[in-house]
Amino acid sequence: MKGKEIIDYAVRGDMPDIEQIRKNCHKRNVEPDRFAVKSFKRRSFAAIVVTFALVAFLGMTAFAYGSDIINVIQQFMFGNSRASQVESINYGKAAIGFEIKNRSSFAEFKGGMKSVLFYTFDEACEAAPFNIQKPTGIPENAKLEKINIWQYEDGAYGYDVRITYNVKIPNGNGLLNLFQYYAGPDAYVDLQTVESLQKIMIGDIEASVVGYGNSPHIYWIKDEILFELFSASYDLDTLISIAESVE
Repeated sequence: MKGKEIIDYAVRGDMPDIEQIRKNCHKRNVEPDRFAVKSFKRRSFAAIVVTFALVAFLGMTAFAYGSDIINVIQQFMFGNSRASQVESINYGKAAIGFEIKNRSSFAEFKGGMKSVLFYTFDEACEAAPFNIQKPTGIPENAKLEKINIWQYEDGAYGYDVRITYNVKIPNGNGLLNLFQYYAGPDAYVDLQTVESLQKIMIGDIEASVVGYGNSPHIYWIKDEILFELFSASYDLDTLISIAESVE
């Protein structure tokens, strides 16, 4: 019974039985409340089961594919955007960060950029404002998947290029990544990592290797371009051979 009806009864002097109204209301509310609690418990239990299943799946996938799957998940979740000139790559329990020092000002990363995809070197080279260097010693089980070039708001293409190969491995697929950043004549790379650091030679150029256990990352500067080569699908010797074939 609504409040207005109760007032109307009171004006006529025919006040309803308030105790009976209270009992009726209580009776109607008890069962839905119990049902809601049971339903909430069932939904909570189902959510917990789904969460554990998802965590287990991601864990097994990371174990099978190494650091490459972490990069794929990052790209899916966070897209192709960057906030600053400092790059950061997370894999396993370690992280690699680097900054290009003394980079030519016109090549610096700027806000409001987007990533544009190309699927052949010819198309990408026509768009890029610098000479993209192609590796000629790619293993037979690796096929070019895509080339990302950053584009400014005014339509001009930027100076960061990311080349990704799909790698066929016995337990599935992996990735081989060769990133190229036009740096300029006076630039050098400042590596920031908790991983072990090793110096090697790529031809006659000194290079740095970080995380040369499970997923080696190789950094070197050639022809004013900073190269970053990494993969969890190949060992260090294979990656060095690929790096030496870049031209």
